Amino acid sequence: MPESKLIRAVFLSSMVTMILSNLATFAGSMVDGVITSRFLGSESMAAFQLSIPLNLCVVMIFQVFSIGVQNTCARFLGAGKLKSSVSAYTTSVFILTGIGIITGVITAVFHTPISALLGATGDKASLADGLGQYITGLSFGLPVLFIMPLTIGVMHIEGRGSYVVGSVILQAVVDVVGDLLNVFIFRKGMLGMGIATSVCNYASFLFLIFIRSRCYEPVIQVDRREFDLSSLKEVFKVGFPAAVDRVYKTVQMYTVNMVLAAIATSAEIAAFGAINTLNYIYNPITMGIGTAVLTMSAVFFGEKDEKSIRQLMRYAVRVAIIVEACVAVISFAGAPLMMRMFFDSSNTDSLVIAVRALQMYVLYIPIYGINYMFQKYYNSTGNIKMNYILSAFDNLIFICILVFVLGNLLGSDGVFISFVLAEILTTISMIIVMAVKHRRIPKGISDMLDLSEEIHVPECDQYQVSADSVAEVVAASEGLREFCLSKGLPGRTANRFSLAVEELGINIMSWGREKNKKATVDIRMACLDGWTLRVRDNGGLFDATKWLEIHDEDDPLHNFGLRLVLKGAKDVSYVSAMKINNLIIKY
Repeated sequence: MPESKLIRAVFLSSMVTMILSNLATFAGSMVDGVITSRFLGSESMAAFQLSIPLNLCVVMIFQVFSIGVQNTCARFLGAGKLKSSVSAYTTSVFILTGIGIITGVITAVFHTPISALLGATGDKASLADGLGQYITGLSFGLPVLFIMPLTIGVMHIEGRGSYVVGSVILQAVVDVVGDLLNVFIFRKGMLGMGIATSVCNYASFLFLIFIRSRCYEPVIQVDRREFDLSSLKEVFKVGFPAAVDRVYKTVQMYTVNMVLAAIATSAEIAAFGAINTLNYIYNPITMGIGTAVLTMSAVFFGEKDEKSIRQLMRYAVRVAIIVEACVAVISFAGAPLMMRMFFDSSNTDSLVIAVRALQMYVLYIPIYGINYMFQKYYNSTGNIKMNYILSAFDNLIFICILVFVLGNLLGSDGVFISFVLAEILTTISMIIVMAVKHRRIPKGISDMLDLSEEIHVPECDQYQVSADSVAEVVAASEGLREFCLSKGLPGRTANRFSLAVEELGINIMSWGREKNKKATVDIRMACLDGWTLRVRDNGGLFDATKWLEIHDEDDPLHNFGLRLVLKGAKDVSYVSAMKINNLIIKY
């Protein structure tokens, strides 16, 4: 089967919007880092760096729900189970709101001991006041920071990522204005920086809520009647590995901070703080690619569509290598300019240290991007064990050992180069695990996918084709008729399916292309507990089942083939996921 243009188009669109929308979580911290370093000095920047493990703890909690909900809802929609998606989302929103409020109160009340725990003790005790003020300011915005990723996740599934991009722009503007007002007018130091970040989070979240309530009808929305704690079982099953990953990341960052605190100067710690601030640009790129893979592969996994998963991963790997390599090259060449955002040119020593550190660090970006993408892929397809293995190697074992050993041997340079070596060792380990498991050396991307037999459908039991024109639709419908006859289905049934696909495909090529000129239709007939026909397209959103309900009495001959199939079907469902129409007919 040729590579589907629909898969490529949807992946690219999702990747771009997810990269931009992931900035919604991190834009505030990025702006805080730049303005803190430029206007409040190296001591404040070092305090900002020490706050990162706390941020990682917050991310760890909300990612259990956000990744779990996004993956679970995508799977349910792929299987045509909209009610289950609503239940998972509603329950998670209520639970996570409560957790966010409690966490915010604890952070505000116990900011002093939390600051000491983060490393502001001993010869770094001078950083305690600034660090305590900053996390106090952040505590105000924690409740909304917890639930905003849930909203962003379902909006991506609904294909509304462009609105999320708008919220990113709003958030960045509000934070920049707030930080500058704090520095030049209110002069509240690190407390004001934290408050500005909290305010921008509320502005972004309220914008998203307004859009969902006024600008379109959400596919997945909060419904109190669907609150069901049992729905969290699937959410935690997928989301818990993300929590473990964040635990590893938190331990990793804590280890790096402690090693730097022991062997490095404040200038070197500030340089690492600048690098981590730039990670608020690098990470959304990596996360955007990984999240696009996670969501799309979850939909295909729910459909038990092995071919589409293989096509998606082959294409995603190529795109990830190109994008991440370009980011690394640009960052390496532009390191002197980028670090001038944080350090004044008169501060020569700090600037030289920071530039060298960044040029070593960015070499890890392309390798990390591929490793992260495979982690999300394994998570979305239920291969939780492989996800745990990769995460442990990547974010805990290799990096902590290398930072401790090379940091003490080579100083801060050893710490920075450890990130590159850890990613190389992780990639090698992934290949070794696959080789041992399957008793052969992987020869390509397909050998690394490790798909379970659960979704495998023999080639002889499925018909799958992609069509980009009316002529290809007609050919596909005829091919489907021949396939049905070859599998022993009655001629009348084969004709019904063929005529239905032809009608749907021609409508997509005409009406659907009024909304999207590059609309493509993917057709699949497979033996999945009976015969299932799935018609997927990226034209204008269109529910064929509702169309027939509305126009049922108008003209009995209109959409005749589709009427025959739907009326004789055991089950019919329509879902819209990531701006893709999915019509699923079980016979």
